[in-house]
Order: sequence, then C-alpha cells, then structure tokens
Amino acid sequence: MGYKAGDSLVFDLFESQIASMTCNVYPGTASASYKQPTKIVCSNFATTIATTTLLKFGFWVVNPSTNVGMAIPVQVYAYDQPTARKFVWSIVEAGIRVLPVTTTPISDLGNFASSNPVR
Repeated sequence: MGYKAGDSLVFDLFESQIASMTCNVYPGTASASYKQPTKIVCSNFATTIATTTLLKFGFWVVNPSTNVGMAIPVQVYAYDQPTARKFVWSIVEAGIRVLPVTTTPISDLGNFASSNPVR
C-alpha cells in the first residue's frame, strides 16, 4: 500500500451517518513467522458511534491485482483505550470489496488517483 505504520489513511466516506473521522493504517507482515494483518484504526468521529450507526468508507489498494471483483473479510471491534478492552466484535465476511480497474467505484469524491491498478 505504500503506507508506513501510523500514516493517515486517505479515504472517502459515503452513505454514512457521520460526517468525518480520522483513520491511521498499520501495515501487517507477510513473514511466515508472524503473519500479522493490516490494521486500520479510526477515531475522532464527528458524532457518537452506536451499534446502529452506519459507516461506509472506501480507500485504494494496489495489491492484489485482479480482473474480477473479490472481497476480503474484516474484523471490526471497538477499543476502550483507558481499560485496553476490545468489545463489540464482528466479523464482516465481505468487508472490503476489491474491484478491477474497469469497475467504477460506488462513489468517488476525487481523493484518489485513477492510475492505480486496483481499487
């Protein structure tokens, strides 16, 4: 992705019940010993997040290259920093859709360069 640990993630919010938030990315490792997944940590939500809050955001990835649409499963949870407690766990089977270059995104607010090989 070209991101370093803690970099701000460039993304678009769409069809969401919040107007703004910030997200940082922490790339995982492909090492056979560790195999840590990439983490995207979002905070500073414009409104209070509840279990019924709808939040959709899109971002670009370069790898894997594909000519068919596919989805990557995602684990979503809330994190209480003072107690270091993770709660409200959910596994979203098709959490991240990876679209071929020939597919137009649902909504693009102009934050992305269209020359990347995969969205």
